[in-house]
Amino acid sequence: MNTPAESLVTRPLSLPPMPQVAAELLSSMGREEIDVSTLARKIAADQALAAKTLRLANSSFYGLSTKVATIQQAITVLGFRSVRSLVTACAMTSVWPQQPGHPPLERFWLHSVAAGAAARALAMATRRDSELAFIAGLLHDLGSLVLASQFPAHYQKVIEAIEAGAPSVQAEQEILGMDHAQIGGALAEHWRFPPSIREAVAAHHAEDGSGGELGALVAGANVLAHCLAGERSTGEEGPAIMARLGLPPEALDLVMANTQLAFGPLKNVLLSQA
Repeated sequence: MNTPAESLVTRPLSLPPMPQVAAELLSSMGREEIDVSTLARKIAADQALAAKTLRLANSSFYGLSTKVATIQQAITVLGFRSVRSLVTACAMTSVWPQQPGHPPLERFWLHSVAAGAAARALAMATRRDSELAFIAGLLHDLGSLVLASQFPAHYQKVIEAIEAGAPSVQAEQEILGMDHAQIGGALAEHWRFPPSIREAVAAHHAEDGSGGELGALVAGANVLAHCLAGERSTGEEGPAIMARLGLPPEALDLVMANTQLAFGPLKNVLLSQA
């Protein structure tokens, strides 16, 4: 009988397709010439996606003083880069939606949204690209969903091992023969994510700096998201994250405050079933 790792290689995966609009938006990162009007029309044509994006744009996540009613207006007020990250987030969370009563998926999305918020807060504190960091943080654990959906029985054992105190990567390697960061990197390549996001996803547990600056942000955001959920202590891990990113220890309070402020509206919109 094949091991899960062997099965992943020898049989085709039943992965959901990348939403077309999200694929175009992600591919536009790093390009200087972008037909914003055409992309805006494509976003607006998907009524459910456009509605969700506008809900998030009008939430306290951005704190606009005036309400935006159309995607084009949102681009005018927030800028294309901000709207691109909002649309991508809304599209990607619709691929594998949160499922009430399904604890692993609920836990996954709550952590992912918190990591996206934390990555954005860290990027703002270090004067890096906050929108790119937000998307990378939100998507950093996609490999977990692949493993859970492809091998539910095996992954239940992984969850039990993690709940017993085992590090996630160690539990996955021992039970599945692979880990979610490896699979996430492969999925990011399959979906043609920008190289910086692919590297950050694949290396967010690495300690060798192979994920680059964005990978370091996402690694820190991953830990802070666990802290936000009460699963780890900022007192123990926060100062080390600040030091790795070149921030003073006292910056942690502001980063965590901004993460918490963003987490509420992000969770309410991105994880809603409407």
